[in-house]
Amino acid sequence: MSEQSEASASEGVDPFAASLALSGASREKADAYLDDAEAEKYAPNWGRLHLKWGESLAYSGNKEEAAKQFTRAAALYLTPSEKFELATLRY
Repeated sequence: MSEQSEASASEGVDPFAASLALSGASREKADAYLDDAEAEKYAPNWGRLHLKWGESLAYSGNKEEAAKQFTRAAALYLTPSEKFELATLRY
C-alpha cells in the first residue's frame, strides 16, 4: 500500500472500535460503542436541550412534563448562565 492510501484508510477510524472488531466483539457491541461515541459529541448540549424543551412544555401548559425536563437538565452539564436561568424559572 502506498503512504497516501494508508493514510486515507486510517482517517476517521476509531482505534477502540477497531480493537473491538479485531478482538472478535459482536457487531452489536461495536455499533453500540459507535453510537455512544456519536452521542458523546452532543453531551455538552444535552442540559441546554432539556432546559429549552422544558421551557417549551411549560409555555404550552404542560407543567408536569416541563418539571421532568428541568430535573433532567439540572442533572446534566449547564453553563453558569443556564444554571441561573434554571434557578430563576417561574412556570
